Amino acid sequence: MSLQISYRDLNTMCLKPAIIKSGDYYYLMGSGQSGWYPNQARYAYTKDISNPEGWSELELIGNNTSFYSQPTNIMELTSPAGQKNYVYMGDRWNSKKLGKSPYVWLPLEIDGTDMSLSYIPEWSLNAEDGTVQYEEAVVVSTGKPVTCSVEGQEGYGVEKANDGDYFNTNKSGTSSSYFRPVSLPFTWTVDLEEVYDLSRIDISFNHWNGSEAYHQYHIYGSVDGNSWSMNLIIRQLGLRAMD
Repeated sequence: MSLQISYRDLNTMCLKPAIIKSGDYYYLMGSGQSGWYPNQARYAYTKDISNPEGWSELELIGNNTSFYSQPTNIMELTSPAGQKNYVYMGDRWNSKKLGKSPYVWLPLEIDGTDMSLSYIPEWSLNAEDGTVQYEEAVVVSTGKPVTCSVEGQEGYGVEKANDGDYFNTNKSGTSSSYFRPVSLPFTWTVDLEEVYDLSRIDISFNHWNGSEAYHQYHIYGSVDGNSWSMNLIIRQLGLRAMD
């Protein structure tokens, strides 16, 4: 069997495609074009891989930087009972030291024609029985009261920073949902309303087509709202998870 796919038919651009068949459908997942910097992954599906006109429109998946990675492969696992599980495999490129570039593996959900990818900080893969196991993480800041030293631009208010929505709906340009301050610098504060033993802090940044815009944040913590200590300084693009 010979295979030819015209990727320009898939809404003009889909780089580093990974292809897998699930049920009656073939899925193709790839990225947009932004040099070494990550961008939003997208996917399409078809029942007939030999028909260039049979592909669906590209759908977005993950967050605006694909959790700071670029798709490279999709692993399929099969349990003894025949259940299929999937693992997203992505490259987290280090353009300065390519040999030091790590991988990002995450559980991938496929249901009919729907594919979804979420950031799971801790999960396990059992290659012998083909299972993927993880517990849903609780984001304690979602929807909690916030204050900020500056206002947000119209449609991009301060509450966007912790509304729990990191999914991007724009195939190009800026992210669709984020806090866009009217001026810099600014101080943004969330009241968790309880004292928590935090295991991790995740920060997801706005990206413009995977641009190299530079962000720097200082993160402070307090148990009483009066005495503050610096937890860390972030200089990063895309999603950053700190344990």
